[in-house]
Amino acid sequence: MPGVKIFLKITFFFLASYVLLHIMALLGIFVAAGYLSWWFFAPQQTPCFYCMRQKKQGDVCRFCKPKRDTVFETLPLLSVLANVGGILVISAISVGVVLGEAKLLFSLNPFSAPEKTVTFLLPRKQEYTVGETFPMKVEITGIHQPINAVEADLSFDPKILQVVKIDTSNSFATIFVSRTYDNLQGLIHIVGGLPNPGFFEKKGGLVTVYFGSLSPGVGSIAFLPQSVVLANDGKGTDVLKDFPTTQYFIRPASTQGTSPQPLSQRTGQSVLGASTINNERLFPLSLLYLVDNFIISFWRTVFRINFYK
Repeated sequence: MPGVKIFLKITFFFLASYVLLHIMALLGIFVAAGYLSWWFFAPQQTPCFYCMRQKKQGDVCRFCKPKRDTVFETLPLLSVLANVGGILVISAISVGVVLGEAKLLFSLNPFSAPEKTVTFLLPRKQEYTVGETFPMKVEITGIHQPINAVEADLSFDPKILQVVKIDTSNSFATIFVSRTYDNLQGLIHIVGGLPNPGFFEKKGGLVTVYFGSLSPGVGSIAFLPQSVVLANDGKGTDVLKDFPTTQYFIRPASTQGTSPQPLSQRTGQSVLGASTINNERLFPLSLLYLVDNFIISFWRTVFRINFYK
């Protein structure tokens, strides 16, 4: 059936072009650099993409004509620059298409419901002695879309622990509305964020809370339900999925040796929330959205470019 074959060929052509466009958006610069290196080390074996488009075998393009009579001769520098320039132009166009597609998909909100994937990450615990001061680094992970605001509310046992200070020097947040604590009630309130385009990395540090140990026992620390992590989507979507808890074992100052650690400390791993991430519903639009965001995030990381405006 000729009609079916033509339809399949057209479909394959568009799919292949679409895949190639995203590959060039991600790797185009590296392809250009690789082509230039190829010519530097093997000038006679380097092809000219413009010559490949000539209809007659043995014909050369206008960039090769002044110094090249056949396609098997050494590629002149002018042709090399033209080929590299063509690759870079295609790459730039591909990046523009991906950026436009990402913005369009972002405005359409391709996810049927925003996935809550972000969780607070607490470091592995060790036991401490009464009178000792120790840090607790608060991080967030599971970031699948840019975020721009975090409210972290924590409770702790004020009979066993007290907050000495809250350090924000290594935070991804650049603006802090609140970073207060109450050692009488055992509460910590932190509100921080950053301007557009927000924060979009695999993991980021929020604050480091320095605790002082007051008396022996097990000091529990828990994130409260009013904690939120807001996506930079113009809607203030909360993407925080759970509220982890952890414990510190404080031994008396006169105790020698080590005491049994709480279960959360014996795991040897960072403490995460207890709930699990729902299986992502990879509809075609949401899959494209994730691919585009990956490419944009890659170039943001390499060049620190603000794509979102």
